Amino acid sequence: MLKAFETTPNRELEDGIAELEAEGYVGTTHFIGPELPHVSVKAELFADFDPIVHGTDPATDAADLVEQILAGDGNIDVAQLHADTGWTRRRFNPALSYVLGYVDDRRVSQVWD
Repeated sequence: MLKAFETTPNRELEDGIAELEAEGYVGTTHFIGPELPHVSVKAELFADFDPIVHGTDPATDAADLVEQILAGDGNIDVAQLHADTGWTRRRFNPALSYVLGYVDDRRVSQVWD
């Protein structure tokens, strides 16, 4: 993120990050040393801005994913689900995040590459 805003004063970046956090679009973690916090994007950012920026709607896409999931055998292979949609990862991930928000964490397998 810093490379994208390398000419922007840190104070302005801090203000912008604080505004995004106040609106619920990002979370921040502060570390000793770095002037700016670590920023993690929340699904709400994509839900509100994707329709404007990309012409897609993660909520509608999530509904499409749920239909595909319910039509399946009860086992979900996320890579296969992604391939079946034909969507880019940029479109798929916010929709999947939306769906996962309604699934108990204990029912989601965590796979790390």
